[in-house]
Amino acid sequence: MLRLPRRRRADLLADMNMVEAWATGRTDKSKSQILTSIRTKLVFYDRQARQMGLKDDNGCTLGNTVDFYHDNAFEESGLSPFFYGGNLWPQDTWPNPAPKDPRK
Repeated sequence: MLRLPRRRRADLLADMNMVEAWATGRTDKSKSQILTSIRTKLVFYDRQARQMGLKDDNGCTLGNTVDFYHDNAFEESGLSPFFYGGNLWPQDTWPNPAPKDPRK
């Protein structure tokens, strides 16, 4: 089985997601605009979650919250949340770095 480094795998998923979004007319933003939009939204949502106390004893944002705001950031940027890796693998299991949410 081919194992790609996390960064490369994320790039492939993002590229596949953008091609799908452009082909279906979900967005006409450029790759740069989409990635900037996602980054901005992730920082904003994570800051909000931490301010609301949605973090574990180590200060990490809870896994369900991470998954929720990633889905929102992808959708708000014109992409399908299906391609967010946290939806494909269990929390706190390689390759999903989101901490396991004790509230599950």
